[in-house]
Amino acid sequence: MAERMAVCLHAGLSWAAAVHESGVAGLHGSRPVAPRARAGREAVLVAFHVVERLGAPAADVLRRAAGSVREAVAADGRRASAVAGPATSARIVGGLPLAGPLVAGLLGVDATAVLLGTPWGRACAVLGLSLLALSWWWSARLVRGATAVASPDGVDEAVVCDLVAAALEAGAATSPALREVARALALVPGADPRRLGEDLLRCAVGLEAGDLRLVVVDPALRPLLEAVEFSLRTGAPAGRPLQLAAEEVRRAQEQRTATATARLAATLVLPLGLAALPGFLLLGVAPVVVQLLGTGLT
Repeated sequence: MAERMAVCLHAGLSWAAAVHESGVAGLHGSRPVAPRARAGREAVLVAFHVVERLGAPAADVLRRAAGSVREAVAADGRRASAVAGPATSARIVGGLPLAGPLVAGLLGVDATAVLLGTPWGRACAVLGLSLLALSWWWSARLVRGATAVASPDGVDEAVVCDLVAAALEAGAATSPALREVARALALVPGADPRRLGEDLLRCAVGLEAGDLRLVVVDPALRPLLEAVEFSLRTGAPAGRPLQLAAEEVRRAQEQRTATATARLAATLVLPLGLAALPGFLLLGVAPVVVQLLGTGLT
């Protein structure tokens, strides 16, 4: 929608006509469910607020915001693909205990009758199903943790860097650009759950004071602070350094995702080995043992 609106504005259409033709009018009332869809909508709305407050060329800012969201979506796709392999393996192996009674049936044992009709069988059934539930819960929790690292809520740090760079390229000074992006983040509900806007305000105050050495920001925003500090120290425009800062933030996100995915592949061994495998033994092997022992005792 933002890209279509930028094309309409470049073509000379009025603001109202561009909003109508691009479908952006429905953004405020829409409630997308997917986290990245919400983050993308919030990033575009933040860009609208920046355009409105700074009087910046809307087409350029919207194109930059849309491009940043597209890059974030592509990165999310790569992260989801990386997490999908371990998660699918966990689901397949986690369902292994349910095949236990079938294995017992192949050995000539009526596992259902043993598990429901004998005291030892009922004990094995209760414990086996409990371990199965524990395996599913534990695996799902590990996968959610890795996915949370991959797909943070709200407008991420790379998009913030891109929005500030777009405001600078549109002609705004660095300090007003930081302040207006921070203000826009505060105006859009759900856009700033990690309070990145407060970090931007601290950067603006430090920049106006001429000293950024004492400014403390979120570690993920350190590239932005370093880009602004470089601009202050050298007198060079901050637009290009901020674009490079956005790329650095994305590389750091990719690295965190790769680390979380590698850790997920290793830690999934715990619920599978400590819960799923014992559950399979209790639901599949234990009925055979119980029936053999009962036959021997008889």
